[in-house]
Amino acid sequence: MDPFSYSGIPVDAQHNVEKGQFPTNEFVTQQMQSTNPSHGGRTGGRGRNSGRGEAAASATASASASASVATSRRKCKRTSTVWDHFDIIDEVDNEVNLGLLHYVLDHVYGAFMHRTKLSPPFFSRGWGGSKLELLERIIEQLFPDMAGQNWPPASIQPIWRTVWESRTACLREGVFRTPCDEQLLTALPPESHIARVAFLTPKGVPPQKMACVVHLAGTGDHTFERRLRLGGPLVKENIATMVLESPFYGQRRPLLQHGAKLLCVSDLLLLGSATIEEARSLLHWLDSEAGFGKMGVCGLSMGGVHAAMVGSLHPTPVATLPFLSPHSAVVAFCEGILKHATAWEALREELAVQKAAMTLEEVRERMRNVLSLTDVTRFPIPKNPNAVIFVAATDDGYIPKHSVLELQKAWPGSEVRWVTGGHVSSFLLHNGEFRRAIVDGLNRLQWKESPL
Repeated sequence: MDPFSYSGIPVDAQHNVEKGQFPTNEFVTQQMQSTNPSHGGRTGGRGRNSGRGEAAASATASASASASVATSRRKCKRTSTVWDHFDIIDEVDNEVNLGLLHYVLDHVYGAFMHRTKLSPPFFSRGWGGSKLELLERIIEQLFPDMAGQNWPPASIQPIWRTVWESRTACLREGVFRTPCDEQLLTALPPESHIARVAFLTPKGVPPQKMACVVHLAGTGDHTFERRLRLGGPLVKENIATMVLESPFYGQRRPLLQHGAKLLCVSDLLLLGSATIEEARSLLHWLDSEAGFGKMGVCGLSMGGVHAAMVGSLHPTPVATLPFLSPHSAVVAFCEGILKHATAWEALREELAVQKAAMTLEEVRERMRNVLSLTDVTRFPIPKNPNAVIFVAATDDGYIPKHSVLELQKAWPGSEVRWVTGGHVSSFLLHNGEFRRAIVDGLNRLQWKESPL
């Protein structure tokens, strides 16, 4: 198979890149099917576009959320001082009502996406058996060694092709073999062995005077498009964008997996472990091979958890920018809305082989124990905690406030910025705040000294 045969990046995107405008998912879907019909033509929602039903549902729910938020904004404007106290009360009331609306929208969106029959639940095939045991053992062994956090990333040599060039920017796609060790490589599905990346760079600027940020995927982000839209306008700030396609997503998705719904709990740990190693290797390549003067890593939701881990474990200072992210996957799957999207009964049945009277609460406790391996507060403080900026939402139905504050407490010197909204509405409305955090985080790093 040609690793470049599934691009998802139309050539005419160059005209709008600096405005952060890229074609719609529908256009990208057509591109994928026309260039790779053997994948896109599969039935039952299992084409390589990773579940168009999910994408369409997501777009519908997101549009509804955006419209509701927009129409709910109002303020009482009065000139008489007699009404001043009523103005304050009205504004507070509006803020409370708007916050509740954001929170409710998250739950409506979650119910639409996860409680309908549009797609199967997460982990419908259980825990993952021996793979889960292997991953638990590997990750547990890592924690005592993380204090040093200086083991070098594996070297990679991506193979590049140019997608388009304009007067001000260039977009390339690259592929490379995942740098995971043999144990992880054996556990990964074959489709995930080749990593894919999009690389958007300014033109006419030497790399030592540029920064580059690696963007990691949130749950369900199967293409390069959304993250290129986020990073595109930063070209004008001499900030390049590198977008990694996650294992289990996009062209790297296993044949039997529907959309983003991972089949086994072990897949979640595999996805995270491989993403972290690949991102660290990309940062190392940007530093040692491409010669960039500053580097950073960001991600939204699940991608933010992975970004925090990468920033923690990377041996040199990088800007670390988690957006709308919990401190652990426990929060998402055991406390937040995704608990309604989890196949608890399938997980209970597998455990019942060992203990017949297994209760649902015992199953959830087992899940908490497994996902505690994703707890970012167990990871070392990054080399430059001042370059860590968390952006969180005030009324997030997926990520409770206490989870964000635990991150800040664990990493003294880091900053938390709050945007008004829920998980879905902030994803739609606050790209400007995410870009501002990227710029500010990079500004808190020193430029790398040029070699003599």
